[in-house]
Amino acid sequence: MQVLIVEADPDRARSWAAAPGGQGWTVRLASTNRTAIALMDAEAFRVIVLSLDLADGKVPSVPVYAGYRQPEAKIIVVTATGMFHDGSIFQLCSNACTIPGTSAKPADLAARVDNHGNRPVPVRSAAPGANAVH
Repeated sequence: MQVLIVEADPDRARSWAAAPGGQGWTVRLASTNRTAIALMDAEAFRVIVLSLDLADGKVPSVPVYAGYRQPEAKIIVVTATGMFHDGSIFQLCSNACTIPGTSAKPADLAARVDNHGNRPVPVRSAAPGANAVH
C-alpha cells in the first residue's frame, strides 16, 4: 500500500512513517505542498496523511488536488490547532476520512492508516448505480 505523509516537521514525519513503514507499506514523505503534488502526479496513493500546519501556508491545495487526481485516496487530516475540528474539512475535502491532532501517537495514526487504507475501493462505472466494490 502506498502512503504519502505531508508534514513540514521532519522528525514528526519520520515518527509517523516508522509505524506504517514497519507494516510493509511504501511510505513517501513530502514537506511542502509542491512536493506532495509532484508525488501525486508520479504515484498513486491509497492514504495521504496531511498536516494542516505546513510552513508554505497553502494547505488547501493538497486535498483539492488529491480529490481531482486521486479521488480514491483517503486523506487523514492532522492539525495542532482546532482548525476544521468542527467537521467542515469533510465538506471541503471529499477524500477526508478522519482528523486526529498532531499529538496522536504514531501507533494510533498507523491504526487509522491501516483502517482506512484497507477498505474496499469502489469500482467506478459509466452506468448510473452500477458501481461495485472489490
